[in-house]
Amino acid sequence: MPTLTLTDRHIKTLTPTGQRVDYFDRRVTGLALRLAASGRKTWCVFFRVNRRLRRMTLGHYPAVTLHVARTKAREVRAEVALHGTDPAAHRLDTRHGATVADLADAYLARHAKPHKKSWPEDHRIITRELLPSWRYRLVTDLTRRDVLALIEAIADRARSWQTACWPSSGAC
Repeated sequence: MPTLTLTDRHIKTLTPTGQRVDYFDRRVTGLALRLAASGRKTWCVFFRVNRRLRRMTLGHYPAVTLHVARTKAREVRAEVALHGTDPAAHRLDTRHGATVADLADAYLARHAKPHKKSWPEDHRIITRELLPSWRYRLVTDLTRRDVLALIEAIADRARSWQTACWPSSGAC
């Protein structure tokens, strides 16, 4: 793997060799420009967590410039040095995090079924009210506004049913 002092001019002139090549930067430890056989240029940073070599993609050139890639690489390596955490794993967890369906299944299996006699009612409420709207949404993407909107929709539906089926109205 070649190690160079990367410059914008040099990066623009790189051409694919038929196989993937990583060009490492001399100025920032661990920063590499990956040149694919297709000609696509991708910034990535290499670091070690618990003696394991890890790689994290920073973006594609020219959308992510050399200056921005160096800054991001320094930030990632500083985070690893200070906290000892794996930012690549954290990014994957947030991208492929738990959905509301996953959380509902875990709640029913770990808490409701073993500890509550009324767990079928919890299952019914979750299946009827939560999952149709939020089944595939990431838990981290839910906001207070989303929760309030769902509660209001349920309350409005209950109010409309009460007014339609109230015994004095004679509709039911």
